Amino acid sequence: IAAFHPGAQETFQTPPQLVSFVRRTPDPTLQLVRTSVLRKVTGEGSRVSDEVTQRNFDLVKERGVESLDAVLRESPALLEAHLARHVSIAGRPLAALNTALFQDGAFVALKPGAGIEGAVQLVFVSATDGVAAYPRVLVLAGENSQLRVVEIFASEGHAEARFTNAISEIVAGEGAVIDHYRVQREGEADFHVGLTHLQVGRSAGASSHVVSLGGRIARHDAVAVLTGPGADCTLNGLYLGHGSQLIDNHTEIDHATPNGTSHELYKGILDGRARGIFNG
Repeated sequence: IAAFHPGAQETFQTPPQLVSFVRRTPDPTLQLVRTSVLRKVTGEGSRVSDEVTQRNFDLVKERGVESLDAVLRESPALLEAHLARHVSIAGRPLAALNTALFQDGAFVALKPGAGIEGAVQLVFVSATDGVAAYPRVLVLAGENSQLRVVEIFASEGHAEARFTNAISEIVAGEGAVIDHYRVQREGEADFHVGLTHLQVGRSAGASSHVVSLGGRIARHDAVAVLTGPGADCTLNGLYLGHGSQLIDNHTEIDHATPNGTSHELYKGILDGRARGIFNG
């Protein structure tokens, strides 16, 4: 995290620490912070919390970022061509479970030729013990657009384990450039399953950099499909395990059309009885 957020704290154990970190990230980074997290900081039912959240979402809406739930309710036609159209659930029962149960997440859409300076940061926090969460992210980058997206998965509290099942679908249109960063640092008792799907069009470039730090058992699948000549993708991963953690990474790159290029590098450091798996 310190690589792109020099002021990052060492831990995200409490919502105040997390929100403090979010607020210090370099402007003009955009933030999506769940209402539940802000309410936990300012007090249940706080008007200040609601006003902060509304201003936050008003800002990102102007820049092409919005709550997935809001788009599903107000403009579902915007999602029909892409939401759950790229991730295959064949042989992926947990992906099917997310598709069936997700209720919210983030929708990021850039018009052709558009760009967002800095990064769009999406923060998902498990703040309730013993629950399951199914966040969904859809990113659409129009022709010749440029975008950097950062996803952070964190949790607070240690009484009971939580389960997170997250999917991100990222579509790079012709000539678009997308840089994706994913940091998972949930609690040591938690279970985390994630899937990132990159759909890379003609002459487009997409990279995904995955950092896995937390979770009792953490699995992430990175899938890239190159759908046009000149498409280029990069899949990078870093995992740090300690204690009895199991960190599992699977990658798949499909050169669906000729004349595309792909690059891949995964590295891990394990301590104690931790185990790491790579299959790609």
